[in-house]
Amino acid sequence: MKIYFHFLLSLTAAFGVLLSAVAETVPEGLTDLTEPVQANVSTSVSTFFEGSGPFYAFDNNENDRVMSTGTDPFDVIYTFGQGTVVNAYSVQMVAANYRKDGASIRDAKTWTFEGSEDGGTTWDVLDERDETTAWGSLERRFYQFTNKKAYTKYRIRVTNNFGDHTPDYGDFVYTHIGEIELYKVKTDDRQRLTTDMCEKKLTFTCAGVPEGVDLVDFPVLVRLSSAITGFSYDQFKQDDLADLLFVDAEGNELAYEIDTWNPAGVSSIWVKIAKLVPNATFTMFYSAEDAKVENDPTAV
Repeated sequence: MKIYFHFLLSLTAAFGVLLSAVAETVPEGLTDLTEPVQANVSTSVSTFFEGSGPFYAFDNNENDRVMSTGTDPFDVIYTFGQGTVVNAYSVQMVAANYRKDGASIRDAKTWTFEGSEDGGTTWDVLDERDETTAWGSLERRFYQFTNKKAYTKYRIRVTNNFGDHTPDYGDFVYTHIGEIELYKVKTDDRQRLTTDMCEKKLTFTCAGVPEGVDLVDFPVLVRLSSAITGFSYDQFKQDDLADLLFVDAEGNELAYEIDTWNPAGVSSIWVKIAKLVPNATFTMFYSAEDAKVENDPTAV
């Protein structure tokens, strides 16, 4: 967990959730997903003041800043190596020595937080902000929103500051941000699902795989229905199917994606087998109380 040496006096999250006064540390339950790797950071609009490009939003250094020199909105984009669920972020504003005349008129005021799963061609707006309270020196604010989709790219698109709209130093109008961090929120306190928590199980055999076939990370289709001896949809104990787990013969958890779920008929689930060989087996564990699966369907 990263440590910060500033008191956060008023942190307002999305949907009216107030994160009360927090000193020095990131609020409990947030996992920092960002790393200061320059290749992961980019922008698609505007220009930046020399030495104040988009990478500086993620370098964990309070002594620098990201500062746009254009009048158009500017954005800062962070790219993950694979689809990643982000449902919270923080913005830290600049130090006092970067203030124009000691005021916060260049601080970011209005922005959207967006995600893209197609390489940046289209963007979904996940959170919108229009701050009404001016920032303090090095103040950090945290924002939480609902998102279950694993995007590869996330961006903050800043559209307004706190009033510095008069061109300065030629034709430039400056707007700036200090640091940005992206987080995943722990959704609840339920215990992680394990095989020994489940009351039911079904074992599947890949009997139709030809001899000599050896496939890696291969998706296998599982079809469930009440026609399977011993299986019933009523045996699941959690409406969100958080008590569903697939494990291979060596005990390794397998990622899966529910294609269709039909308690009145046939359900289809794609399960990714790490190594598919003739007669490979894997087991579906289910029917558990007070636990949750940590499946990532985008991994299938």
